[in-house]
Amino acid sequence: VLKLTVHNTTCTFDSEYEIRQVYCGSWKHSEDPKFEGWRGTCSTGRYQSPISIIYKNLWYSKVPPLAFINYNNITTTICNNGHSVLFKVDQSCEAAIVAGGLKNPYILDEVGFHWGSEHTLKDKRYPLEMHLIHYNSLYDSKETALCRSDGLAIIAVLFCASLEDNVYFNPIISALENEYIYGSFGNMSTVPGPIDLQQLLPFESQRFFRYQGSLTTPPCSEIVTWTVMEHVSYLSKRQLQRFCKVRTKTGGKTNFRWPKPLNNRKVYLLTGGQLQNSVHGAVIVFISIQIILFSF
Repeated sequence: VLKLTVHNTTCTFDSEYEIRQVYCGSWKHSEDPKFEGWRGTCSTGRYQSPISIIYKNLWYSKVPPLAFINYNNITTTICNNGHSVLFKVDQSCEAAIVAGGLKNPYILDEVGFHWGSEHTLKDKRYPLEMHLIHYNSLYDSKETALCRSDGLAIIAVLFCASLEDNVYFNPIISALENEYIYGSFGNMSTVPGPIDLQQLLPFESQRFFRYQGSLTTPPCSEIVTWTVMEHVSYLSKRQLQRFCKVRTKTGGKTNFRWPKPLNNRKVYLLTGGQLQNSVHGAVIVFISIQIILFSF
């Protein structure tokens, strides 16, 4: 048994898990798709994210509906880490996703943004991508889940630019305008008012792409079940500009990673059925029991 601590995360490895290279250096987003300069798994891994989603390469299947639990009243704090802005979710919200082809419930831990999008659809890059980062409910925290091959499930939502503001972005935009977040790194600030993530999802949220991949920033661990929404949501050009003005360590105006080779991975277009009220209630009870158990 070996314990390894990287980025404040301690992983215990045994015979079931392969020890791979980890990333300990500084890094930045590259403007050159052919040269990234990231080391470790970021350069040697074969299941890297993001990817370019091409319809002719898809596998099609139907799954139980993907349920978003307690997504409509999310309390968060915000931090500018120098590469992006991250919204840390208050775990008392008990927000989670379940079903939709996932083996276990996954608990919402963070919300991140990339401007422009990291995943591309039909070779098109959208101006913004939101990542809803969940950890497997089998584990007691995201930090523990980061050490496991089935640790994370990330929902990716792409956004197009509109002339009209998306009012459900208002708490997020207000947080971005906070001087401690806008121009400084590492500071935490409470987001004014709850965020209704349910309203930031596309109107049609039961058609989505699914594949196995990695974190899109170092150490690029290949532990992520990705769910990329087929349909897009929207925000205004004014709201988008607020993201682009967030100060980063490199001074760049974008913070996306270029798509990586698929390397024979299968990408599925999944369709979820309608969620009945009785099923929805049962799911909420199940998630609540899981979270209560892990709190002890």
